[in-house]
Amino acid sequence: MERWREHTPLLAAGCASATLIFDVIDGEKYYLSRFLRKIQDSVPNFRVLFTTATFGSYKYEKLFKRGIDIKDINFGAGGDPLNTTAKLRIYNYDLNLSNNSHWKNSISSKMPEILQILTWALDEYGSDNCFFCTMSKKSAKQIEEALEKTGYKCSVNYYRPDETIGVEREARVGVMVGAAHIPMNSKNAFYKNKTEALRKVREDMYISTVQAMNRVKDPDGKVPSAIISIMAESDLKDMMWHTGEVNEETGKPKLKVPRTFRLFTEGDKINFSSIKVALAHPAASNGVCSRHRSKLRKRKQ
Repeated sequence: MERWREHTPLLAAGCASATLIFDVIDGEKYYLSRFLRKIQDSVPNFRVLFTTATFGSYKYEKLFKRGIDIKDINFGAGGDPLNTTAKLRIYNYDLNLSNNSHWKNSISSKMPEILQILTWALDEYGSDNCFFCTMSKKSAKQIEEALEKTGYKCSVNYYRPDETIGVEREARVGVMVGAAHIPMNSKNAFYKNKTEALRKVREDMYISTVQAMNRVKDPDGKVPSAIISIMAESDLKDMMWHTGEVNEETGKPKLKVPRTFRLFTEGDKINFSSIKVALAHPAASNGVCSRHRSKLRKRKQ
């Protein structure tokens, strides 16, 4: 199972439900199914716990012999026992970015707007308290080079590596430069139905983007945190709906999701005042606002 890849993206708590979300090739599903069915045959009154922090569409009953029902269980109210989501806000800068350098909405074409946001975050909170993530390794390098040309030194991550999945970070300010889109045909080989393949592409994007977003959230729910998402507003809304999917029986979201706000512009300038107010909370006096000024940033002389 070397190529096993588990996703636990969450905008609520670290372990919220009993349904597993993961990307595997069919061979891995086969071996996992063999293992689980062996447990069924050899262990009386067996129990198998699948943990995740978001909801997907795969029916994991298929991995077992017939007659198995999987029960979804949330840990804590809305999957968030420490109420960590209450301290996280998302500010969206509505910009539908593309990795294609030839398009007018490419990262290179929109770099002045992107740099305005990134340099503001670095000036206000320092590079050791900022977490930047973008669409690909190529775009991450492109943004790092653009930052360096303007006098800033800060690493930029990209979606899906280990640094953006399930690891704790000290940074409490995040900027997501684009959503974690993948090619629309990337799942076609695994599904006979094109509609199902496209739905899996969207799910992969939701999972990877939300997972990266959660790196800036305080796991103890004490220090405020903020994310600026530079992406299409429709993508962000879809992600929030997908993460907080409504329970059909109660009509309420299964998981808590953070509040989202629009990031407004005044002429060609972005208004950051609302973000500063959100992070200037008394709980942040020993966190975001005072002790994380950058020691790594270097200005051009």
